[in-house]
Amino acid sequence: MYLKHAFLLLALTIHLATSDFVCTTTGNFGCNLKCSLYKRGSGSCQNIDERKKCVCLEEEVEEKIDEASEETTTIISIVEDEEESFWKEVDVYDEYFKEKENEDKESYSKKDEDNKYLSWILKKLIFFPAERKGFFGFLQDIEKPSTFGLNNAVNFRIPCENGSLGAWFISPLGENQKALSELDSNDTLALYLHGSSATRGYSHRVEMYRKLTGMGYYVLTFDYRGYADSTDVNISEGTVVNDTLTVLKFIGSNLSEDEKPLFLVWGHSLGTAIGTNSLLQWQNSNLELRVHGIVLESPFNNMEDEIHRFALGRFMTGWLGQNHTAILMSVDAEFRSSDYLPQLHAPTLILHADNDRLVPSYLGERLYKSAIDGGKNNTRFVLFPADMKLGHKYIYSAPGLAAFIKDLEQEARDFRQNQTIIIS
Repeated sequence: MYLKHAFLLLALTIHLATSDFVCTTTGNFGCNLKCSLYKRGSGSCQNIDERKKCVCLEEEVEEKIDEASEETTTIISIVEDEEESFWKEVDVYDEYFKEKENEDKESYSKKDEDNKYLSWILKKLIFFPAERKGFFGFLQDIEKPSTFGLNNAVNFRIPCENGSLGAWFISPLGENQKALSELDSNDTLALYLHGSSATRGYSHRVEMYRKLTGMGYYVLTFDYRGYADSTDVNISEGTVVNDTLTVLKFIGSNLSEDEKPLFLVWGHSLGTAIGTNSLLQWQNSNLELRVHGIVLESPFNNMEDEIHRFALGRFMTGWLGQNHTAILMSVDAEFRSSDYLPQLHAPTLILHADNDRLVPSYLGERLYKSAIDGGKNNTRFVLFPADMKLGHKYIYSAPGLAAFIKDLEQEARDFRQNQTIIIS
């Protein structure tokens, strides 16, 4: 029985992994199993773009057909965005797991050994620090932001518990660029908290930095431990929140004591949940550096509802024989933004796309409702129509985005002024 479970767990893990991860960890055996399960024929690991990639037989055949017909489509294993490809595989098996949900759960083992492996897989679905690189990714160096097209950025390191965090400080374009310590009350600083996968150099994040610096803001972004060039760690909600608190302390200690900039915190996807948890702790323990405005891009209300959005997640947690809350508690990944956001004082802007498949907009709406129901009336929810095709990570290109951000900026300035009056 345990051998059967172990094999199924291995197959499931291989299914959900990117092709280079499969080859790195399980070689041709894993690649062949992945292709067989995906009904793409046999598979083998091949050197593509200086990386080991799992290529299925039917993909090779399709490639030859495409080349022969001189079509412009490019092999999916090289060019297609890896995060989208990852979730497409999840969707392919969604129907399979929906069927499994209806099976008698007593037929599955509820032993601790099974729980350990399934909890591990669930955690890997939440934290996915694998590097995402496009076709020319080999030209990029995370310690050289100029290789990402950011000539106005400086790479540096922030000391943290048992190591350090890789970070970028990005200035608005122009001649009068300032260091972090030189920012004053006329400047705006945005701390960017990225989501569950890849690095601070992921393409859509770079585009958002450009959007913000183009509006005259300074941006500080970093990678949590376990991501990119930051110190390795067993990632959990606790570690990413501690890292965010470390960065907040770093910012506070490096800003002028007399004049501080307008301070915004921008979170995307999982970064929104990291942000709400971190900011509540910060708000309750620190008075020297106040957060004046918050932007939550593509957020969810809690990880329990986000996991439940996928039949895969429902099947896995059902197999464990525990409720979602207990499972997420066991891996330290509850991310209950709906508990934290209503308690945050700063004005908040929630942005969501109606065609977001990864974090459905109704989860963002639930988060908004929790804020309003909790008495946080300085919260605004903006839903971009599905026909804009912004999805989970292209809100940076939304028409009118700058106007929404400027509105929040004004609210943040008013909030700062009111806080100054209260303190004085």
